[in-house]
Amino acid sequence: MWVSVACVLLQQSPTRSLKSVELANNIRDNLGSNILVFVRNHFSGLLCLYEQYPQLFSVSRIPKNDKVFLVCEKIPDFPDRIKSLHLQKHSRCLHVGNLDPHLTEEDVRREFSAYGDVKGVRIVTQGDRHYGFVYFNSVDTAEKVRSILLEKPEWKGNIAFARKKKSGRSHAKRGSAD
Repeated sequence: MWVSVACVLLQQSPTRSLKSVELANNIRDNLGSNILVFVRNHFSGLLCLYEQYPQLFSVSRIPKNDKVFLVCEKIPDFPDRIKSLHLQKHSRCLHVGNLDPHLTEEDVRREFSAYGDVKGVRIVTQGDRHYGFVYFNSVDTAEKVRSILLEKPEWKGNIAFARKKKSGRSHAKRGSAD
């Protein structure tokens, strides 16, 4: 199952490749974290599992920049529910994790505004956890800003498209975004 999901996710990527951490996050989001625990315990990790399928995947092991490439031209025929997976549910809202506790909404707005028009910012503090939501006027702007900031070491791995909770309500209250 996880091999088919990886094939579909990689096929949906414009470069037919993803950093291993992005691929793992997408698999976790689509199948649950227990799948990653199972793969780690039984195959010594996702990369080892993918290396067992050289007809489907090529794995580039570079410290802190591992990548998985889809090498087959035509992926096997998978069930429709797997084919309908999306790389990430893109939205105009970005979730920003691991924020410095001293940052204000204005600090975050200033940082993100350098790359696109920010509609609103909301910072959430839960105990030691500090994260935020940055709202843009369009999905295209959010995608552009995310791709630019993911290249910067201080934001790497800390920016994702915000998702709705399973109950149908957003993870974020709209706060200053509206």
